[in-house]
Amino acid sequence: MKHELSFAVAFLIVSGVQAEDTGVNFTLAPSVVSECVSSHGYLLHDGVALQTDAKIIFPGGLTAGVWWSTGLNGRGLSSDKADELDPYIGFAKKGIKWQIDTRLAYFNFVELSQVRGDLLVSSVEIGREFKEGKQTFVPFVRIENRQRLPSFDFNRWMPVMGLRHEWAIGKRVSFSQRVGLLYDSGTPMADDGLLVQYRAGIKWQLSKRAGLEPFVRFSWPLTIHDARRTQTIGGVTIIFNAR
Repeated sequence: MKHELSFAVAFLIVSGVQAEDTGVNFTLAPSVVSECVSSHGYLLHDGVALQTDAKIIFPGGLTAGVWWSTGLNGRGLSSDKADELDPYIGFAKKGIKWQIDTRLAYFNFVELSQVRGDLLVSSVEIGREFKEGKQTFVPFVRIENRQRLPSFDFNRWMPVMGLRHEWAIGKRVSFSQRVGLLYDSGTPMADDGLLVQYRAGIKWQLSKRAGLEPFVRFSWPLTIHDARRTQTIGGVTIIFNAR
């Protein structure tokens, strides 16, 4: 884990120094969450966790970044399912009526020095923007595929239909929410089924380069009979921009 963290720190420093000169934007977004719940509704860590997303956004929409998570339980940085390190690349095109966001990520879990059991995750999301005054609505469809490494013997599909909404309440304050109906295709160790997921947050723009966003997330399984349960997650994110 120490090598991965050293890489991440170097990534942040170099990116921040070069952002102004190259025209790229660098963002750092650490979050403290009440518990760690996966995107398909599994409780991975019943306790407070630190989750951080650091990425470079190049002109044209290409992105490269690192997302990592660790439980704040004093048991080390590679000890349970809250510990994860995910480098990724992607492409996002926004500011137009039709929006597209694609990503390819490597999910490195718990035993960070081993490849076995890690996942290769690809996704694409397409949305259509509608504006009404200070409010923006984006209905979207998203599909995600997960393959287990190194054998590729795990094949999970997760299509989502949903709606994003943003409301510019004031010059420095905005409200955003996202709701989605997700189908999880299941694996030999988990049921398939439907989930409803919702996230809402209020963002304060503290300065040109810093913002604060408290948020809440909900995950409701509808037709699943395995270990997944209704989850409520609270958290707060601090957002830093190099430009």
